[in-house]
Amino acid sequence: MIEGFEQITHEEFAQLRDALPMIAALIGGADGNFDAKERYWAEKIANIYSFSKGEPLDDFFKKVADHFSVRADAVYRHHEDLEERNQFLSEELAKLNDIFPKLKPMDAYKLYRSFLKFAEEVAQASGGIFRMGSIDANEAKWIKLPMIKPIPKPTSTDEA
Repeated sequence: MIEGFEQITHEEFAQLRDALPMIAALIGGADGNFDAKERYWAEKIANIYSFSKGEPLDDFFKKVADHFSVRADAVYRHHEDLEERNQFLSEELAKLNDIFPKLKPMDAYKLYRSFLKFAEEVAQASGGIFRMGSIDANEAKWIKLPMIKPIPKPTSTDEA
C-alpha cells in the first residue's frame, strides 16, 4: 500500500483511485457526449498529476494514471441513460465522504482540492477559445462535486 493510505482497505483505495476517471466521465459526459478532446485532456491531466502533487500523492496519482482511459470509458459507458449515469457516478463519488476522514488531514485536503481542480480542467477541455469560457450549464451543475463534502485546509495541529 502507498504511504499515507495504510489506514484504508484495498476497496477504499480502489474507490479513491477510480475517482478521477469517474469525475472525468461525470463532467465530460454531463452534456451526453464525452468527446475525444475531453478524454484527451482528462488523461493528460491525470498523467501530469502523477508527478506534480508531491509525495505521497505522486505515487497515488501514478496508480490513477495506469489505465485511466479504460476506467473512464468503462464508467462512462456503464449506463446509457444520461440521468442514470450521472446519478450512479454521483453516488459512487459520495462514497469518498467515508474514506477521506481515514486519511491524514492534509492528504485528504490535497486529494479533495485535486479532484475539484481536475473537474474544472475537464469542464474546460472542449469548446470556448483556448479552453476559456467553455463550461456549459450541464458541466457547471457538477463541477464543484456537490456529492463530496468539502474538506477544509487543516491547521498544523490537525496533522498530529
